[in-house]
Amino acid sequence: MFEAELPLTADSVARLIAAAPKPGPEVLAFTYLGTWGLAHLASSLTIDGKPRLVGRELESVRLLHAIDAVTRGNEAVVASVAGVAGAGKTRLIEDTLTVAEASGLEGRVFSVTAQPGDAPNATIARLLSTRFGLNQKSAAFKRDCLLRRVRELLGDDRVEDVCYFIGALVGASFEQTPLTRVLSQQSFHAELALQSLVCELFAADSRRAPLCLVIEDLHHIDRESLGTLLALTDDLQPGTLLLCSGHPDFFRRNEHFGQTGAAVYEAIELTPLQADEVRAMLRQVVGPCSRGGDAFERYILESGLGNPGLIQELVRELWACGALQGATDVEGCEFDGSRLPDLASSPRLRVATEVRVSSLPELEQALLEAASVVGSVFWAGMWTALLPISSPAHAEASPSQIERAVARLERDGHLLRMPDSRIEGELELVFRDGSERVCLERAVNPSRRRALHRVIADWLSPHERSLGTSSELVALLARHLARSGSEYRAAFTLLCAARVACSEGEGLKAAGYFEQALEALGEQDNRMRVDALCDFGTLLGQLGRPSEARRAFTEMGELAKRLNLHAKRGVALHRLGRLHRQAGELLLARRALERALRAFEDGRDAVGTAGAQDELGMVLWLLGDRTQALTLLRSALEAHKAARDEQGVAVSLSGLALAWSDQGRAAPSQRAAGIVSEISARAQDPAARCDAQLVQAHLATHRHDLLGARSLYRSAAELALAAKDRHRLARSLVLLGVSELRCDDLARAEDLLTRGARLAEDAGSLLELAEARRGLAKLALKRRRLEDARKHAASALRLTRRLRCPLQLAATLRTMADVAAATSKPSAEQRVVGYYVRSIEVCKQLGDDHELAKGYRAFARFADRFEHREIRRQSDMLRELSDEIFRRLSQADAA
Repeated sequence: MFEAELPLTADSVARLIAAAPKPGPEVLAFTYLGTWGLAHLASSLTIDGKPRLVGRELESVRLLHAIDAVTRGNEAVVASVAGVAGAGKTRLIEDTLTVAEASGLEGRVFSVTAQPGDAPNATIARLLSTRFGLNQKSAAFKRDCLLRRVRELLGDDRVEDVCYFIGALVGASFEQTPLTRVLSQQSFHAELALQSLVCELFAADSRRAPLCLVIEDLHHIDRESLGTLLALTDDLQPGTLLLCSGHPDFFRRNEHFGQTGAAVYEAIELTPLQADEVRAMLRQVVGPCSRGGDAFERYILESGLGNPGLIQELVRELWACGALQGATDVEGCEFDGSRLPDLASSPRLRVATEVRVSSLPELEQALLEAASVVGSVFWAGMWTALLPISSPAHAEASPSQIERAVARLERDGHLLRMPDSRIEGELELVFRDGSERVCLERAVNPSRRRALHRVIADWLSPHERSLGTSSELVALLARHLARSGSEYRAAFTLLCAARVACSEGEGLKAAGYFEQALEALGEQDNRMRVDALCDFGTLLGQLGRPSEARRAFTEMGELAKRLNLHAKRGVALHRLGRLHRQAGELLLARRALERALRAFEDGRDAVGTAGAQDELGMVLWLLGDRTQALTLLRSALEAHKAARDEQGVAVSLSGLALAWSDQGRAAPSQRAAGIVSEISARAQDPAARCDAQLVQAHLATHRHDLLGARSLYRSAAELALAAKDRHRLARSLVLLGVSELRCDDLARAEDLLTRGARLAEDAGSLLELAEARRGLAKLALKRRRLEDARKHAASALRLTRRLRCPLQLAATLRTMADVAAATSKPSAEQRVVGYYVRSIEVCKQLGDDHELAKGYRAFARFADRFEHREIRRQSDMLRELSDEIFRRLSQADAA
């Protein structure tokens, strides 16, 4: 196919190049000029053996004219080369610079490239280092060299001032002068001074001889370097060529680049190659194709999209997969279409994204650009509102034209139609390729993008019915409000999104929305911030993130105090107290709750006071102050009744039921638990129902109804999981594990206790963690794994001592005694007795007859192993004391 179009073979050209004498500068310049012009007609390689640049002849000539205008006409020229990745920007600039070197700019061409993630002023610093020869030099050399070069350009005047600012960029330190000290006090003045000095240095340099400055990949340039570059283009002096390249999006965003100064501006955009230019490029890249040439050409034309870089990558890929192979009998190649790579997994598609977008028809590109600002998901009804802003030329496009364009975009794999739309009556579409959406959005001018965000927010706002059912849609509205400049409305909308996410059961997503809302809100509305912090802290507590929850409630309390909102401060302190109680920090909990009571009283909030009394009553019960605890719980119950607060009544009765149960008063505790269950069932709140089930299970355990307790604990765990409350789930799993242990299902008990311990540790629930460790110790004891039993029991005892909870301490000491007794070593007997005696003393101090009776019975079981008559007598006496206590508690309960 290509044989007649390629008169010279690769070997013959190589021989000609090898035999040719080294050309002079004039011959070299003429040769490169031929590369762009005459060589295209001759179908030959360039004199240096590189494949010649195809399809860029006119662009090459325009750059040659720019060089000529600088070197011969002493003009100032700014030339920009815009093109997508692979369009040939770098190669075009390389050939241009070769001609420039041979056309009067020898040794006066200085080229740098902007890098992604550059530090401030990095690109300008790179350019100055290249110009003054400072790259990879020591600090001392940089200092001496910079002083010498600046003195050559500007004379002795202001050398120290100039070197101070320039040296800070290139890594050479200079002492401050009075002038630099004044200018450095404000960053704005320092930035202006730097820009002025850079312009002055290059202006002085261009007066000595023509100068060519090259900056590639402007789309990566940092903001500070861009400011200096724009100042340089505005003040470019005669005899200077400033040659820049970048993505077309950069020049769209900076639409006045190079046009505001006195310099001549030459804007060049590299478009896709035409079919005949692609064929000419293939002649150079692969030579003649003796078999399958037509199929090879079609494949490259369809897949390469006229992009030189993409075409080269395609050819390399075809060689690698075997679709292209060297011809056996003639020079060139052969093409085997059966070995083509899979398009879906081909890595070249990532490179082709920008090319695919740039090759779209104007209307389709306008539709995609408008949709890209919305996000990965958008609705077809938006286009009528967006097109007048994003593309005024297509504002009058008819619905049928838009429908046909959308159908083509779906067919070509740009868009995907969703089967169900979250906004009623609207067609929902998504981008198939996220990188394509990013590429399209980047092409939109920032000011136009801001206007589009405003239009999108206005379009979404009326769809209240749909927004109320999806937190993602509310968050989408908030994002567009923020990007349109409406920060306050965006913060309020994000709070709405967080509350909708909570109602959906998406706690993690809601936490993210709360964080964004609080950041956007700042101190614009502190009353709204107080409410948001309250909801956020409560959610964090449910998610098992107690440290963050404490920070939220602490900030809420401080802000409420500053605003003189006593009741809100009481709520913050109340929640802090609850978090401390759940973590087992009982003294901190008591202190916070006492302060909460005072805050509620100052705010005259009766319901808040009753809630704090409930919480403080439970803390005092754990600390062993039983009388004061019962007084507070009864007072809170009466207050809740007076306020007709049904949920408050349930909380108070839950605390009283547990307290009465610990006292052995089964009947009143059972009645209270029944009322709690009725209230929680009416409330349809999984967390409240979970608490009610835990109370019922606790009472069933005291009645020795082990199967009933196990069933109730399972139900509580399911409800805690539905509520997505990690603290309640940890408590339910641990207590269910203990219940399974009592039923001798050891494998199930071990799994539940291990999971519960892990969850309690993550959530910071030390009470539950201590109970889990104690349960694991008893489990190991049943399996005769004494070393594990000792380890778990010791861990439980350490945690209990940290908690300072007498009731938990008494139970843990009994477990320690049981573990020590199982060793059957005579030396352990004294420790066993010590543990039992200490446990009984703690129960006596508490006045907890129920736990005291359990301690007597356990001690009696230990004493039964001895044959000594006096020990046996003491054992019988302890058992009688235990039976008497249980009998007395039963009679009191019946009465």
